[in-house]
Amino acid sequence: MRVFIRSGYCPIRDIVRRLVFVAGIHGVGKSTICHALANLVGAIHLSSGELISRTRTTDPKAPSDKRVGDVQKNQDALITALEAQQAERIILDGHFVLLRTDGQISEVPMTTFTALAPSGVVLLIDAPRAIASRLSMRDGKRYSQRELAELQERERAAAVNVTISLDIPLHCATPADDETLMQTVQAWFRKVV
Repeated sequence: MRVFIRSGYCPIRDIVRRLVFVAGIHGVGKSTICHALANLVGAIHLSSGELISRTRTTDPKAPSDKRVGDVQKNQDALITALEAQQAERIILDGHFVLLRTDGQISEVPMTTFTALAPSGVVLLIDAPRAIASRLSMRDGKRYSQRELAELQERERAAAVNVTISLDIPLHCATPADDETLMQTVQAWFRKVV
């Protein structure tokens, strides 16, 4: 994907030089880990969902249970929002798969990750029971552990496919693996020129 800049076209990587993508299903602990990572490496933490919400006109009929109507339009909105970011170091949280409004699981298009051009990917995983508990406390909604396990497995498979396709590192971790995770992300930021 190319974006228009005053002097011509350039890939988003020329704008966002250092981006680490932190993925995982809702309730796995991305925000907590991302805040710590951002503080450690002097980056800003951005949420894909918040960037999309700010960029797109919100639909009053949109479901409040994390389901997505139009995956492609949301990803286009994400790229547009990131193009406006001037930070040199970004920790971006988001997903490889999304639960659509019809209940089906949909992969985020590969073109989104090509445009993001991350230096590396962190995939957070946790026990479905722990995730269900967090979601219940945070959102007041109940999710089946079976549904969360399936969503998490699809997230993992898509993360592997994307990182292999883009030839970038993938670090899988639980929220408790923070020290190793921090060292890995620091190393990724040092490698990027």
